[in-house]
Amino acid sequence: MSPEAISELNQAPDAAGVGYTEICPGIVHGFTMSDTGAPSTPLLPGAPAERWEPEPEPNAWDRVFRFRAAASPNAFRLASRLAAAPLNIHVMEFVQGIHQPEGSPGDLAEVLLGGLLRKVGTADPLDETGIGYEFHDGVREVLLSAGSGSAHAVSWA
Repeated sequence: MSPEAISELNQAPDAAGVGYTEICPGIVHGFTMSDTGAPSTPLLPGAPAERWEPEPEPNAWDRVFRFRAAASPNAFRLASRLAAAPLNIHVMEFVQGIHQPEGSPGDLAEVLLGGLLRKVGTADPLDETGIGYEFHDGVREVLLSAGSGSAHAVSWA
C-alpha cells in the first residue's frame, strides 16, 4: 500500500471513528528506532530479546537486609519468630496468632513473598504434618540473631 493510500485511510475514519493503517516495513521501522535514531532490536515474535546476566543469588545477610528494608515492622517480627518454627501454613498462622494477634494476613504474605523462604519438596503447604517451606541457607540464623537482639536489648556500661 502506498503512503498516499495510507494517508487517505487515516483521513477517512469508519463509522466508529477509527482510521485503519496497514503495517508495512516503513512504519515498523519507525517503531524500532531508539531515541538516538539508531536502530534497536524490535520486540516482535521471533526476534531475540537482548541478553542479560541474571543477578547472583544474594547471601543470607542480603536477603534479611532487603526484607527488613521493604517489609512492615510486623512482618519482620513475624519472620524472626517463624525462624524458630517448622514452616507450613498452619504453623505460620498459629505462630502469628499467638505472638501477633493484632497482625493481618498481609504480614504473613510479606514473609511468604519477601525472598526469605523457598518451597521444599513436593509437600502440600497446607498439610499440617509436612514441611512446605524452608528459609534460604543462613537466613534462619540471621533472623534468630536479629530477633533476639531487638527483643532483649542489653546496655553495657
